[in-house]
Parts: sequence; structure tokens; C-alpha cells
Amino acid sequence: MERGKGVVDGDVRMKGVEVVFNEVGIRVKGEIVGGMGRLGEKREVKDVGEEVRGVKMYGNGVGGE
Repeated sequence: MERGKGVVDGDVRMKGVEVVFNEVGIRVKGEIVGGMGRLGEKREVKDVGEEVRGVKMYGNGVGGE
């Protein structure tokens, strides 16, 4: 983030748990003045993705595109 680029879906292991993270810098007038990040357990992220895919497939089967 120091170079002005965020990180999307970075992987790290913390205390034996695989974690996925995203971070982005907050800019004011071109200068990075802060940042925001999110951590999530990799397994949880995968489970949510599978759930979303299931809902999408169900919607497609019911008459969606």
C-alpha cells in the first residue's frame, strides 16, 4: 500500500489459520492519508462463494438468465 497499490485476495497464515485479506489506501488530493483492510478466514470466503454460486444456479433454473 505504501506504493499506492492495494492488495486483493492476498493470502497469509496466522496462528495456523489461512487468512485472505484485501487492503486499499485512502487518498486525499493524491496523497495516501490512511488505509482500510479486511481479513477473513479463507474457508469462510470459499463457503460464501459456493453459496452464492448455488443461489445463482437456482435462480437460473427458476427462470433467470
